[in-house]
Amino acid sequence: MSLTIIRKEDGQSLQFDASQNEDWSQSAIVSAHPNESGSTFVDHVQRAPLTVRVRGIVTATPGANRGKQGWTRVEDAKAFLDACYGKLLTVGFARGVYRANMLLESHPHVINGSQSTTFDLSFVEALIANATTVRVPVRTVTRQVTESVETGVQPATDATEAQTESASTILYAIGAFGGAV
Repeated sequence: MSLTIIRKEDGQSLQFDASQNEDWSQSAIVSAHPNESGSTFVDHVQRAPLTVRVRGIVTATPGANRGKQGWTRVEDAKAFLDACYGKLLTVGFARGVYRANMLLESHPHVINGSQSTTFDLSFVEALIANATTVRVPVRTVTRQVTESVETGVQPATDATEAQTESASTILYAIGAFGGAV
């Protein structure tokens, strides 16, 4: 099987004559926070989208049952790829692996004479979030009466001179920084 790209929006597809050098890259973003001792600690890991790079070749003379012949086939491939930006794609790779929800990131190409063009394709997996509405049933709360607890009586005492002076200093400081006294 050869590299195939299918646009989900309209079902149009492009089948390459050959593909090579599939490079699959799955990575993660790891948060790192330094602390005073000079070491760092990690408290979160977030999976990054899958990236796949592959080289696809389109020729003017494809194999049997591959559609058009001639240079217009190569031009049509370029136009197809240009129209793929921002569209969800299903990509079939040479090993028979299909990946849905891929986005075309880039497709630089090299024209190899008048008979073929080599495309260096880069795809990124689109991670699509689905919204779900959850209805939480209303909870009825019944009031529970607890037994009364004797808290006791705390005797009042006069403030000492040191406590009064300390409170005056605090109130003065609040006033100095724009607070009301």
